[in-house]
Amino acid sequence: MTNPFSFVRQHAKDPRDEREKSWHDSAMGFWKINQCRVSVKPAFALWPRRCLLTEQWLWFRQCYVVTTMMATGLGEPVIDKYWIEAGEFLLHELKHSQNINTVT
Repeated sequence: MTNPFSFVRQHAKDPRDEREKSWHDSAMGFWKINQCRVSVKPAFALWPRRCLLTEQWLWFRQCYVVTTMMATGLGEPVIDKYWIEAGEFLLHELKHSQNINTVT
C-alpha cells in the first residue's frame, strides 16, 4: 500500500538558512562584545569550545573569555560568555575598537 501523502514533497533543508542563522548569531555576538561587554579575561581552553569570530574549535589553546550583560526589563539580566581565540580577538579589537577617550 502506498502512502496517500506521497505527492507532498518533503521540504529540503536550504543551506542558506544555516548561513543566515550563523550570520545573524555572529552579528548579534559582534554587537554584544562591542556594546554590552562587562569583562574580558584571558583563559586557556581545556574543554572544546567554539570561537565566536571564526567558529573553529578552541581546545588546548590560549583564548579570551568575553562576558556580556543585557538588561531585559523587569527580570534578571542575561549574562553570556563568549570564547574567542587570542589572535582573532586582538585583530577584532584593533578593527572595531571605539576610542572613548577622545576630547572634542
